[in-house]
Amino acid sequence: MVRGPAKRHEACGLVVPPGDPTAFANALLQLAQDPDARYEMGESARRYAEDHLHVDAVLGRFVSRMESEVAPNLVAA
Repeated sequence: MVRGPAKRHEACGLVVPPGDPTAFANALLQLAQDPDARYEMGESARRYAEDHLHVDAVLGRFVSRMESEVAPNLVAA
């Protein structure tokens, strides 16, 4: 399952298959030839990072997950 920025191909950047130098070169050329797209992808990636990867956001998701999946299985001492 693809998550995060990888599923946002052409929104936050370009995703190329691992080990495919031709696809990588084509992606670099595409970015080199389109400064507006580079800027928009950079801004989108920055916003994504601020919204989803900031320590408060990550910690909030972690605590939520622990409360919903771990806490119900704890046995009271």
